[in-house]
Amino acid sequence: MLQKKRIRVFAVFLLAILGFAVYSRAGQGEFIWDDEYLVEKNPYVTGREGARGIFSGDIGAGTGRLYRFYRPVQILSYRIDNLIRGPRPGAYHLTGVTLHVLTGIALFFFVNALYRKELLSFLTACFFLVHPAASGVACYISSRADSLYLFFLFLSFISYIKAVPGRGPGFILPPALFFALSLLSKEGALILPFLILLYHYTFGIKIKRAPFLALTATALAYITLRLTVFGYMLEGMPVRGGWLERVPGFFAALFGYFRILIFPFGLHMEYGNGLFGFSDPRVIAGAAIFAVLAAVIAKTAAKRNVVFFSLSWFLIALLPVSNLYPVNAYMAESWLYLPSAGLFLLAARYIAALYGKKNRRALAAGIAVFLIVFFSVLSIRQCGYWKDPLLFFKRTVRLAPDSARARNRLGLEYLKAGLAEKAIENYREAVRIEPGFARGYYNMALAYTRAGKNEEALSCYRKALSIDPAFAGAYNNLGALYDDMGMSGNAVAFLKKAIRIDPEYADAYNNLGAVYEGRGEYGRAEALYKKALLLKPGHAPARENLSRLEGKTGFHGRPAGDK
Repeated sequence: MLQKKRIRVFAVFLLAILGFAVYSRAGQGEFIWDDEYLVEKNPYVTGREGARGIFSGDIGAGTGRLYRFYRPVQILSYRIDNLIRGPRPGAYHLTGVTLHVLTGIALFFFVNALYRKELLSFLTACFFLVHPAASGVACYISSRADSLYLFFLFLSFISYIKAVPGRGPGFILPPALFFALSLLSKEGALILPFLILLYHYTFGIKIKRAPFLALTATALAYITLRLTVFGYMLEGMPVRGGWLERVPGFFAALFGYFRILIFPFGLHMEYGNGLFGFSDPRVIAGAAIFAVLAAVIAKTAAKRNVVFFSLSWFLIALLPVSNLYPVNAYMAESWLYLPSAGLFLLAARYIAALYGKKNRRALAAGIAVFLIVFFSVLSIRQCGYWKDPLLFFKRTVRLAPDSARARNRLGLEYLKAGLAEKAIENYREAVRIEPGFARGYYNMALAYTRAGKNEEALSCYRKALSIDPAFAGAYNNLGALYDDMGMSGNAVAFLKKAIRIDPEYADAYNNLGAVYEGRGEYGRAEALYKKALLLKPGHAPARENLSRLEGKTGFHGRPAGDK
């Protein structure tokens, strides 16, 4: 017993060293994609707003963006990072890598709780830690929900397995508590009770009634909370076609996932939510893979062996992201985070079995080392793409040329770099791909403004508003642009429209105040600057404008509103 404990301690040490070594470059990364909204500019993270808001709304509530996700543990973890280590992106990346390593270690203990085999557990955790499919979770700050929910899910599962009847609250509370934390990290944790039923069937163990009922009650309470207090589960996701029309997409995704797990090259973040026909080669290949998996599962169901458990785990864990219930893409690499554990367990099972044969140990060790090194090298390389946002989006556009979102983000990076013409080029391509992309026209207008092409900018703002008449940001910027062009009457009309749409839009109040100040209507200007500061106490442009106005320095200037 003591010897096994020492082996487990040493295994955990090796897993930690391996995980941090592979993802050490992640700490050099910047904020990227949704990091801007969920972390960098989120007042619930930076401390400009109280922590209560973290638990009372959508994860994007702090910046006014609607994601339709309730994940308070994720946002709370960002706030803790900010409190301890400040707003530097490296601090958030370090926590992300640490959570990925802890999740790999939790997987080690989970597999060991199932099979009591240290080598099997160690190899499974190694493959999970270093496979490039996990690089998006380890390197992307906004993907922290995946490592958080899976870490707590494994802890819940382990505590459920180890629960001993008759020990009072200690028998029921740990599985339910960890499950609740997992659910508050990501919705996908709802699959846990089904995985536990798979465990009971595979191992022929009678259901532990009290803790299982506690898990079920926790799941029902969570669903009730989402449907009543927040009024949604995942409604608002971009839905294309009925569920029958999305079935081919599941098969296409299945083919894509196997391709990623076996040949993890060309990984990226933008797979889109397009529909597929049954004649698509990817759909045909995916359907064949599914048929093979189903046949093997059916054949091994009576044996209830590792093969049955691993493949069943993989398919069950894919159900929440199968797009049969609409989600925001037909596939994503991060959605392999939980399902892949099943296939890594299966690979580890065959290598461990080979190692058990004395004359095959060298071969088994060679295969294991090759796979770990191979995956590690690819993951280290993948981390390099996350370091520089411009490089990241250029690569994403190359691998996903039909993604309007990726083109839009590449345009933003060029705009930040002062390359307005390159930004315009990418925005044009974004709206060509997706003609109804209002934010693409909005951002193109910003780029035209930076390039000094005001007429083109006006045209783009008008196009954005024709697509989305309730786009407050476009009204705000259009008003600001008219003011710059000396058309204060038009400016006032559009800025008031922005405020009518969004009565808490601090930028619009500040910009309207600047228009009135330019007209010499100082009383109105002062009231509007104060209103902006009341809505957003940290609004630096409004504070600066108010200070200048009250000081009567005679200086006039207005920052451009950019929401």
